[in-house]
Amino acid sequence: MRHWLIAMGITLAAGISLPSHASASPSLALPKDPNLRTLTALLQQPEDRIDLAEAEVDVERMIDATINGASILRELDAWADRVRARILPGASNMDKLIALNGTLYQAGPWNDYRPFGYDFNDPLGTDIQNKLLSTYLRTRKGNCVSMPLLYVILGKKLGLDITLATAPLHVFVKFHKDDGTWLDVETTSGGTLSDDRYVAQYHIQPRALLTGIYLRPLSRKESVGVMIGTLEEFYAHRRPPEYQLGLTALALANNARDVTS
Repeated sequence: MRHWLIAMGITLAAGISLPSHASASPSLALPKDPNLRTLTALLQQPEDRIDLAEAEVDVERMIDATINGASILRELDAWADRVRARILPGASNMDKLIALNGTLYQAGPWNDYRPFGYDFNDPLGTDIQNKLLSTYLRTRKGNCVSMPLLYVILGKKLGLDITLATAPLHVFVKFHKDDGTWLDVETTSGGTLSDDRYVAQYHIQPRALLTGIYLRPLSRKESVGVMIGTLEEFYAHRRPPEYQLGLTALALANNARDVTS
């Protein structure tokens, strides 16, 4: 769908501009969508003003209005406190990352002996609820959308330079080490992989790397685009196609290299 949007060069009546490489041709008047307005306002903020936890809660409430956003935000703060309690004074950023990893994936009193893990019953998040962070926090079973989101949100609360990255149909985490290099964290297993392993495992072509489509650290706005992708999936089953087009254009306007279908 996104490739079709670019080819058509749609200009949205909602005032969202497509990337500069899209041609200025026909216009399509889209229905007024309060969710689209909310997300547009969110992404018009400066990069450093965007809180990924609040953004994710906003998106999840667009999918399920019964979600208690304030409760989720408090729970995320509580998890960050659990990690901090395991960090020794003077710890390096790598030490903090190790503490975060262990708090989530190693059974112990820090997680009530209920570590987080991969959801083998619905690994692809076929049920959209299983892609939500709120579900992951409740069940402690997640996938390659909910698991990296929690990891990055908690990492940022700990002051780490950490962000999302993508491979074909996959989301993982990049941690900026003190030596200036990036470490890839595969949150579905709690381990690490090299870029070369991702290239081989997901059959990523050299041009996709050169153009920054895959394996690139995402900005906060681009990370919100990952969240919007889940909302687009929800819209695919619950809203007419024109509603999806608005979200697609917004995601592309903030990350022209987003090739998610």
